Parts: sequence; structure tokens; C-alpha cells
Amino acid sequence: MRKNRANKPVKRRQNRRKKPGGASLRSEQLRPPIGRAFVAFWVAHVLAFFHGLGRLAREPFGSLLTITIIGIAMALPVGLHLVLKNMQGLAEGWNDATQISLFLNPSMTLKDVPTLQGRIEAQVGKIRIEAKGPEAALDEFKQAVGVSEAVKVLGENPLPVVLILYPEPDMDPAALEAMTSTLQALPEVDLAQLDLRWIQRLHAIAHLGERATLILASLFSIAVLLTIGNSARIEVERRREEIAVEKLVGATTAFIRRPFLYSGFWLGLAGASTAIMLITLATLLLDGPVRELLRLYDNDSLLSGIDFTLGATVLLAGVSLGIVGSLIAVNRQLRRIEPDW
Repeated sequence: MRKNRANKPVKRRQNRRKKPGGASLRSEQLRPPIGRAFVAFWVAHVLAFFHGLGRLAREPFGSLLTITIIGIAMALPVGLHLVLKNMQGLAEGWNDATQISLFLNPSMTLKDVPTLQGRIEAQVGKIRIEAKGPEAALDEFKQAVGVSEAVKVLGENPLPVVLILYPEPDMDPAALEAMTSTLQALPEVDLAQLDLRWIQRLHAIAHLGERATLILASLFSIAVLLTIGNSARIEVERRREEIAVEKLVGATTAFIRRPFLYSGFWLGLAGASTAIMLITLATLLLDGPVRELLRLYDNDSLLSGIDFTLGATVLLAGVSLGIVGSLIAVNRQLRRIEPDW
């Protein structure tokens, strides 16, 4: 009897020690494996991904209208960016042709050019110089203006010897103006002309256009956010009772919100793709007239369109705007929906 009584406390202690272990085993059995939870997470996202696409397909007219609005809103600032990019490319090409024209005194002839060239290089350094005699200058003037019959009335050639200097393409405009002033001071030079002001104006217009592009991009980004957000808000209101039931049975906000975010993803992606197609079409339509215009200015530059980097940036911007717009609108609406039964 004593032995049995002595053993009872020992058995109770052993049972107490086993209970925590049993509880932990039971909780581990209820907890899903890590691999299964990982698979379930991605399956839920894949289902929501195609469910968002299905929502757009069920309402083709409304979806097409929204996508077209987004595409036009994104195409305008991107198109202006491409216009400025082409303008800068033309300006860089014309910068390479920057030249200083020196109109010499009437008493100077082509025989005096080597001596004057040495003096010029002593003043401004090594530079490429091209000399044009009066006859060559007159022939060029006739071809450019088309007044060959009127020139015959003059009887003699009134044009002087002209020296054309080709500075380094990357020279600063201020340095070019200083060089022109130095050459103007030479006694053999009647007039030193640097035709650089129109290039400076072109750069100023391009700088103004860049600022305008940033402003337009910001405004149209807000317009895209509002468009996608309004579309998400309407969809949430349409499914108000369904969302209330989902909340009643314990669905989380992330679960309810996920399909709407993927709908915004598809709207942004489709809108950005539409913008790229519109810009590509506009580039093809303008390519012929632009080439004809550049040919008149002896320029063989091609009209640059959307490259891979710009296209990827537009798509990423569209997707980001779609997700952010849906997120803001859906979070705002879900806070207002609560089960009332």
C-alpha cells in the first residue's frame, strides 16, 4: 500500500511533464506546412491575377473606354518627350557644324591667306580654316539665292575673300563669342560673324520643353490615378453586398482587396501599351514629312521613336499608376463597408 501511494506523486509529475509536450505536438499538427502555405499564397495571387483580367473582359466597352483614356493621357507627355529628344539630336548635329566666317578687306587676296592663317593660329590656337575666293563665293551665292541674271548687271564681283573657321564641336558658346571678338580685332578682317544665337534659342526652347514635359507628366499621372481609382470605386460599390458577406465570414482586407489591385494592374498595363501604339503610329505617319523637311536643311537624321528603355519605363509607369490608383480607392471604400446584419 505504501509503495502504491509513494508511486502516485511520481506518476502525477510525469503526467504534468507530458502535457506541455502533447499540446505543442497538437499545435504543430494544426499548423500547415511551410511549403503548403507558400504554394497557397501564390495560387491565390494567380487566381486573383486572372480574375482581374476576367473582370475587364466581362465589360469590354467600359474597359476599352477606360484604357483609351489612359493611353491618350500617357501618350501626350511621352510624345512631347520624344519631340524634345529629336530637337536635341538635331541641335547636337548642327553644333558640329558651328563655324565662324571672316570677311576680309577688299584688298586681301587668296595669296595673303597663308600669312593671315598663321596670325590667326597664333591668336586662337590650331584650328581648321577653309578659304573661299570671290568667284567661289559668288557661285555659291547664285545657287543659294537664284539671282544669276541680276548679278550680271553689277559688272564686277563685289564679294571679298572669306575665311571659314571650324572650332571644336564641344566648345562653350561663351568661348566661341570670345574667339569671334578676338578675330574681329584683326586689321585684315572687316567682319567676323558667328551664327550661334539660333542654336542658343533652340537649346532654350528645349529646356523650356523639358520643364513643360515634367509638368504635363505630373498632371496626366494624376488624371490616370483618378481614372483608375474611379473605376475601382465603381466596382467596389457594385460588389458591396458580396464584400460585406466576405467580411462577415472572416475574409481579410488583403484577400478582398487583391482582385481589385490586379484589375488596376491590367488597366495600367493596357493603357501604357495603348500609349506606345499611339506614339508608334504617330511616328510612322510623321516620318516621311520630317525626312523631307530635314532634307531641305541638308540633314539626314532619322526621327527617333520609342526605344526599349523608354517603352519599358512607360509600361512600368502605367502598371504602377494602376496599382496605386486602385489601392487608394479600394482602401477608402472598404473602410466604409461593414456587415449590418
